Amino acid sequence: MALSVYKVWKGKMDDVRIPSAVVLQPVEVEVKEQVLEIGWSDGHRGLYPHKFLRESCPCAMCQGESGLFGRAYVPPKPVAPAGIKPLRIGQVGRYAVSVQWSDGHSSGIYMFTYLREICQCDECRAKKTRVPPEA
Repeated sequence: MALSVYKVWKGKMDDVRIPSAVVLQPVEVEVKEQVLEIGWSDGHRGLYPHKFLRESCPCAMCQGESGLFGRAYVPPKPVAPAGIKPLRIGQVGRYAVSVQWSDGHSSGIYMFTYLREICQCDECRAKKTRVPPEA
């Protein structure tokens, strides 16, 4: 099996130009009583209930992972305790955020694209449940 070789970027990230229309960025993050609200660069207001967001943690400990030889670790579905809330939210590069939760968990990296996919606002939830018309 051939290994892929990747070039390592040695410049400053300020030198990288990414069209803002292609990469959505949060422009405002507000922690409310039971929901995290994110204002996105395209004007969308995303809603993420704390319990839902914690239970949707994308880390390997919460979602599982494949082993070297195909064996998979599949953990039980995470169940967030009552009153779970983010204690700290930090940016990870230009593509994600990390969350330190009140239950001590902090290993999940929530990519911006993932956050947009799991948005729980009325508009996004309606799009996910919409049935396509028959052809």
